[in-house]
Amino acid sequence: MANPVAIRVRRAECERLLPLRAEVLRPGRPLEAARWPGDDEAEHYVAEAPDGSIVGVASVFFTALGADGPPGQLRGMAVAPSHRGHGVGLTLLRAVEAAHPEGLWCNARVSALGFYVGAGWTVISEEFDIPGVGPHVKMRWSPS
Repeated sequence: MANPVAIRVRRAECERLLPLRAEVLRPGRPLEAARWPGDDEAEHYVAEAPDGSIVGVASVFFTALGADGPPGQLRGMAVAPSHRGHGVGLTLLRAVEAAHPEGLWCNARVSALGFYVGAGWTVISEEFDIPGVGPHVKMRWSPS
């Protein structure tokens, strides 16, 4: 991986992250396809490049993973194609993890599995399909 670009991660309103979420996770669909139930109650994070442009996004929804699971679900994590491979995703992920020391879980796209495993997340389900989105696995992160 190349050296990370100087990235600032901070909380933001959902409206700020919708364009990148739509571009990466719902390509070719209207912007509203990237707005999900629960967005109003979720925590939203943006990774900003030095020029202020948003190059990464992630959200945490408060949906527990069963009785013993962490209460936060990482959703909608995306990095601008022009900034992939430069540490933006890992910088964003580490900031979200730091804000949730009780742990997190997610439904990860199979295409992103290597990223999450490399970041210390664990696969906890068989592969399943989310209609219109594609194959996923359930994953969990617990602090060391």
